[in-house]
Amino acid sequence: MEQFAVICIANKEEELFSRVDDRLVSRLRSSEHVRMDKYHNEQLYDILSARTKWGLENGVITDKQLYQIADAAAGDARLAIGMLRSAASTADRENHEEITNDILINAAEDARAQIKQKSLDSLTPHQRVVYDIVRDHGPLGPSEIHDRYTEAVDDPRTKRTVRTYLSKMAQYNLLEAEGTSRDREYSLVDSAAASPMS
Repeated sequence: MEQFAVICIANKEEELFSRVDDRLVSRLRSSEHVRMDKYHNEQLYDILSARTKWGLENGVITDKQLYQIADAAAGDARLAIGMLRSAASTADRENHEEITNDILINAAEDARAQIKQKSLDSLTPHQRVVYDIVRDHGPLGPSEIHDRYTEAVDDPRTKRTVRTYLSKMAQYNLLEAEGTSRDREYSLVDSAAASPMS
């Protein structure tokens, strides 16, 4: 009898599990997990530095600015790379020979907005209904969200599935959860509270 192994790689475990049958989720959760920590500022700096070496002229951005991006990204390589890309595009479009600190500040906001939009675009129709309920009526607890959700769709998913949706959206910084598991409430993430560029 042939044997095989399945290796799943995911940035967000809940997203992986939200798309598969509950029986398979049970088996996957009992398997061996290898967790990777968030990037440190030095690691993000190395990633950004390599990209600037091959993608930008010398002197367009300073090491200090790369560290500022790394710090503002708070361990998120996707956000750090998005900030660098946005800043470089703006400098090129506006015919600047260097990336200014003002460009960096705007790039941070732009990168966060782009990532948020990509996350919203990746939601399934049912997940989007849940998001819209929280956006329009939050903060709300999971039970009330599920009640409103079942009224809004023809073929509602289980409470457990909706809780998985909520968890995924919290991991993707679309929603924030406050309180313990018993009195948890979900609301939209306050974009003004995001890590600023310093």
